[in-house]
Amino acid sequence: MTTLYGEYGSGHGYGSGTTISTAAVSAGAGNPPNNANFTSLCNNVTCTITSDSIDYYGLGVTQKVDSAAMTLYLGWRHFDPKVSTSTNGAIPLSSFDTVIGGARILF
Repeated sequence: MTTLYGEYGSGHGYGSGTTISTAAVSAGAGNPPNNANFTSLCNNVTCTITSDSIDYYGLGVTQKVDSAAMTLYLGWRHFDPKVSTSTNGAIPLSSFDTVIGGARILF
């Protein structure tokens, strides 16, 4: 059996209220690792993410192979992220695409 599908979704507020600091913090003990690309969102000064969202849509196909108790799958998603900070306002982020494929075998 072959199944084709489409999907759409959105998420909001996953990082809102997060403060980004340029201070050196060691990873571990509840501290995330430093990321120079992430701190550059705030022009290397401490700032707060004021809003964030991501919209996505995609297409996919699954193929069930009964004789092997297996399902093959292949999916594509397009993501459109948006982030605003207290320092720079809206940050220009690029949209991106993902392709994921694989197999699920039942035994």
